[in-house]
Amino acid sequence: MKLFYINDIVSKTTIDGQIEISCWIKNKRTSGAITFLEIEDSTGSINAIAEKNILGDPSYNLLRKTPIESSVKIFGNLQADPHKETLWEIKIVHFDVINKATKQLSPSPRTLNDPFNKKYANQILNNRHLYIRNSKISSVIKIKHQMLIAIREWFNSNKFTEVDTPILTQSNLYDNNNTFNTDYFGTKAYLSQCAGLYLGAMVPALEKVYTITPAFRKESSKSPRHNPEFYHLKGQMAFYNLQETMKLVEDFIYHTVIFIDTNCSKDLSQLEININTKMYEPPYPVISYLDSIKLLKSNGINIKIGQSLNEKAEQCIADKYNKPTFIMNIPSEIEPFPYSLTDDKLFTKTADLLIPNGFGEILGIAEFIYDTEELKTRMKEKKKDPKENNLEWYTDLSKFGDVPKSGFGMGVERLLRAILKLPHIRDCYMFPRLYGRQPYP
Repeated sequence: MKLFYINDIVSKTTIDGQIEISCWIKNKRTSGAITFLEIEDSTGSINAIAEKNILGDPSYNLLRKTPIESSVKIFGNLQADPHKETLWEIKIVHFDVINKATKQLSPSPRTLNDPFNKKYANQILNNRHLYIRNSKISSVIKIKHQMLIAIREWFNSNKFTEVDTPILTQSNLYDNNNTFNTDYFGTKAYLSQCAGLYLGAMVPALEKVYTITPAFRKESSKSPRHNPEFYHLKGQMAFYNLQETMKLVEDFIYHTVIFIDTNCSKDLSQLEININTKMYEPPYPVISYLDSIKLLKSNGINIKIGQSLNEKAEQCIADKYNKPTFIMNIPSEIEPFPYSLTDDKLFTKTADLLIPNGFGEILGIAEFIYDTEELKTRMKEKKKDPKENNLEWYTDLSKFGDVPKSGFGMGVERLLRAILKLPHIRDCYMFPRLYGRQPYP
C-alpha cells in the first residue's frame, strides 16, 4: 500500500528523515555523474537527484537507462531545492524499478505541455489510454469530479432526490432516427436520448427529482460541443413554472462555478485558468426568441422564424450580453411533444441558456403539459402516436392526477468546457466518443 504521495512531501514544512515514494518518471536529464529527474504521481510532481557516488555504478547506470514513463519506487532524503526556495527536492539513496516503460510515444504523455492543441488531437485520441496520465488532462478529470460533487451538494441541500433512469428504452423524446438502437432479447430497444419522460413519472411520488445519467444522440456533427455519448443532468419539479426554474438554474450554476473556483485552485493553476466568477453571477439576461431573431438580423445573421439558432447566432446573442443568457419561448415546431405551449400555440414555455465566447447552449428548460387532451393534441401534431412509439405509459400520467411541473436538462461536459474554456468537448472525457471516429479504446 502506498503511504505517502508527492503532495504530502511538497506540503512539508520541516525535514524529518528519509522518505519513500512510488511514482513515475516524468522527465530526466543526465550531466556526467548526476541525473536530474522530475517524478510524478496523481497529486503532483517533485524534482529528484541521483548521484553516481551515492548509488554506485550498477544502480546509477540502471537509473540512467530507465526510460521516462517507467514506474519506480524511490527512497531518499529531502533537501531544499536551491532553485525554488519554498519547495523540496529528493536526494536519492536507493530506488527500485517497478515496471520499465517499453513503449514510447512522442511527445511523451507526461511531458506534453499543450494537450488541448488541435495538432495533437489525433495522436492523443489514438492513444487516449496513455495520454490520460498527462497532468493537464487529469486536472480536467479532477475538476469534473469536484463539479459533480458541487452539483449533488446543491441538489441535496435544496431537497431534491437523486434517481436512476433506464439506459435501454423503447420510449424516445426525440426522433427515433436520432438514437442508437440495439437488440433487447429479440426486441428493438434504444440507448436513452433523455431521461425527462421517466422523471415525469417520478414527480408525483417525489416532487423534486434529478438524475445524472449517460445519454446518447446519433448526431452527425463534428462541432466542438458535440459528443454522441455524454452525461446528462436532468431535473424536474412539481408546481414549478418556467420563470421559477430559470431562477433555480441560475442559482445552481453559480454555486457550481464558485465551488470549483474555491476547491480546485491547484488544478486550475495547472490549466492556467482564471474563472470569471462575476460573469456567472445571477441574474442572467433574458431575450425572447422573436427578439433574438431581430437582434441577429441587425448583425447580418438571417434566421427565419421557426428555425433553430445555429452556433454563430448563439454566439452573437450571448456575446452581446457577455453573460449566460436565456432565450425564451422557442417555436413549437422545433420543440418536442411534452412541452407546454404559449396561448397562441406558436411557441413553447421554454428557455435555452447560452454561454458567451462561443460555448453556446448548455442547458434547456421547459414547462410540461399535464392536461390529457392537450397532450393528445400535441402528440398528434408531432406525429408521436402513443402506441406506435411506446408512449402509452406516459399518457397515463396525465390521466392519474398529474400536476403542473417544469424541468431542465444540461450536458455536464458542456458546462465544464465553458468554465475551463476548453477548445473542444472531447477534452472533458476520459474516453470521448466522436462522430467520424471508431469508439477506441
